[in-house]
Amino acid sequence: MVLEPNLFCFRTLEQNDLFLTQLFGFKIQQSRTGAPLTGISLFWIDNIILHARTATVPPPSLSLQPVKTPPGLMIVAPGGGNNYRRGMIRTLDPVSGYPYYSWLGQGDTPVTYSLTIASYPAGYYYFQSQIFLVPNGGNDSSVDYNAATVLALDIRNLPDGTATAAFRYKTNHPYANAADYVPAVLVCSNGVLGTWSMTFRNDTNVTVTAPNAASTNFSLPWAAAMEFYNPLSVYFGNQQNGAANAGQAATYSRVKITGVTLSPEIDETFPGPDLNPDPLNAKWRVVGEVPSCVFIVRPDHKYWVNWTLPATGFRLEGSSALAGAAWTTDPQWTNIVTTTLGQRMLIPESTLPSAPMSFFRLVKPGS
Repeated sequence: MVLEPNLFCFRTLEQNDLFLTQLFGFKIQQSRTGAPLTGISLFWIDNIILHARTATVPPPSLSLQPVKTPPGLMIVAPGGGNNYRRGMIRTLDPVSGYPYYSWLGQGDTPVTYSLTIASYPAGYYYFQSQIFLVPNGGNDSSVDYNAATVLALDIRNLPDGTATAAFRYKTNHPYANAADYVPAVLVCSNGVLGTWSMTFRNDTNVTVTAPNAASTNFSLPWAAAMEFYNPLSVYFGNQQNGAANAGQAATYSRVKITGVTLSPEIDETFPGPDLNPDPLNAKWRVVGEVPSCVFIVRPDHKYWVNWTLPATGFRLEGSSALAGAAWTTDPQWTNIVTTTLGQRMLIPESTLPSAPMSFFRLVKPGS
C-alpha cells in the first residue's frame, strides 16, 4: 500500500505449532439482588468436556491508517461485556486529596461543567458522551448505575444529523439508571461537535447550552439539589450503547469546571504526552473496564497500526528495509488499544524506522 509521503509494507511471521498449557477456572457469583450467603456453601460441577482444537489459528494480519482525528483525549468503545461499557476520566484534587467540585453554596456565582467534542463516529448513532456528577464518586466503571445519587448530561448524535443532550438525575436509588428525573432535553441542530455545558446558580437554577448556543433553563427541587454535596467527583467520557458501536471513538479537545472554590478550577486541553504529565500530582484518574481505551492523541501521532486477534505473545517491530536492516521495537510502541474487533497502536512520526520508507511486522518470540 502507498500512503504519501511514506511507503509502508507489512509482514506477519507464521506461527509454528506450539503445545501450550492453558489454565481455566470457574466463577460462581452471588447476585447483589439475591439473598446473602452465610456459612459454608458447596457447589458441585461435573460433566466437564474439553475438545481439542483441530483448526490452525491464523496469525494476526496488519493494516495501516493515517490518523485523521484532531489531537485530544480519545476514548474508544471496547465492545464486549454488556455493550454499555464506559470509558471515562474522573477529577482528582492533588492539593486537598478530595474532589470538591460541587456547585452548592456558590450563590449567584455561576458554576459550569463543560465538554468539547472534537470528533465523533459518523453513522454510529446513539453513541453517548457524558458528564456525570457523583457525590463520593469512586473508580467504579458503572458508577452512574451503581451509585445512589447521580446527575448526568447525556449527549447523543441522531440519524438526522442533529444531537441531543438530556439532563437527568436520580437520588437515593442505587443499581438503576440515572434517569428517574429528566427535567430537560436540548436539541442541537448543528450536530454533536462543539462545546456542551451545564451551569448552576443559586443551588437550584440550571442552564444547559449546546454548541450552537441553543439553551434551556429550569430549576431543580431544593431537596434534590442538596443531595449533591461535597466531596463530589466529575466524570467525562463515553458510553458504547450497543454492540454496533464497538471500536468507535470520540475525541475531546477540552473539559472545564469553572466557578468552584474548594478544589482548583479545571481547564484541560490534553496536551500530553500523557493524561497526567506529573504523576505525583495527578489531576485525573481513568475509570473504565478497559483502561487502554482512554488515551491522549498527540499532534505527532500520524499513523495507526491495526492488527487482528488473536495476537497473544506477538509484538510489533519495525525496519527501514525488508532485508538487510535490523528489526527493532521502539519504547514508545506500548499504547496498545484492545477492542473486540482487534488491536491498534498509535505511531509517533519520530519513531518511524525511516522517513522515506518503513516496514512493520508482528513477531512472536520463540515461534
